[in-house]
Amino acid sequence: MKSLRNALRILDAFSLERPVWGVRELSQYSGLSPSVVQRALTTFRDGGFLQQCPHSKRYEPGARFWEYGQIFRSRRRLDDIIARELRALADVSAAKSPSLLYWIMNRRCACRWHRAPAP
Repeated sequence: MKSLRNALRILDAFSLERPVWGVRELSQYSGLSPSVVQRALTTFRDGGFLQQCPHSKRYEPGARFWEYGQIFRSRRRLDDIIARELRALADVSAAKSPSLLYWIMNRRCACRWHRAPAP
């Protein structure tokens, strides 16, 4: 399980802010040895989860992540998730001023703040 935790720690480094990493950078960032990082990156690359730039030798997310994103998207509608979060926020703010109003029409969510009338 330790190797799986290490591999997940490496994957967790990839983000929108930092989508591309080299072995040494990931080693320093994760605190793992370069050999551990290299083995994990090679395994992820071979499985299509990461791709390696032939010139820089740095790694970035591969097509398999897009595939998993498509599975997630097909199973959980984003608008349903947004609507649920807006309803929860409206419930929390219902007793406060300003209160949150929300509408869900045609699978689109919109929200607007307004001041509740003074009692």
